[in-house]
Amino acid sequence: MSAARRRRPEQRRQRGTSPEAQTAPRQAPPPSPVRLFWVPLALTVGLLLVSFVPRIQANLVLTRSLWAAVIGLLVWQIALSNIAVVRRIFARPLAIFPRSFGVDAGQPDDLGRVIYANSITLTPGTISLDVA
Repeated sequence: MSAARRRRPEQRRQRGTSPEAQTAPRQAPPPSPVRLFWVPLALTVGLLLVSFVPRIQANLVLTRSLWAAVIGLLVWQIALSNIAVVRRIFARPLAIFPRSFGVDAGQPDDLGRVIYANSITLTPGTISLDVA
């Protein structure tokens, strides 16, 4: 009989060779925040670029399907980011630091300023107070 078999179960547990340690499922590490950002962005940009291929534009059903997928991804990412903000708000201690500051908008016309203000407001946790 080998020396490893003659060891007591306590000694095997200390060395990490117990049957429980060998059969325990390994958990995958959580994905990095950078990966969570770049993968949906790459999918959205890829779908958007594919929709401009002339062969796709000739088929109305494909064009609408691709645009629906782009909009669906955008809505999904907005929902996920809003959930992340709600989690931070309800977390203790509060992990947000509210501030108010001014940003110069470089848009010359009113429509550009409105689109700029809406894009700021669309970002979770931000709000546009005044557009001038």
